[in-house]
Amino acid sequence: EKMAFTPGAQQTLELAMTASTSRRHTEICTGHLLLGLVDAADPLIIQIWEKLNVDVLDLWDNVRAHLDENLGD
Repeated sequence: EKMAFTPGAQQTLELAMTASTSRRHTEICTGHLLLGLVDAADPLIIQIWEKLNVDVLDLWDNVRAHLDENLGD
């Protein structure tokens, strides 16, 4: 049986896949998923991060830098 995703989850997965393939990575890791969540800009996710005092732009910059440093990982 095939699992169905909400439109928001599907968008996040597609953005994560784009983050992975644009770096020529062969799999999607948690960093790619985080970038997908940030890029999707889901208001609920952003609200949760704000309540946790997460600087979303700082998170995006750090995850992106980590992924770029680890090409092929």
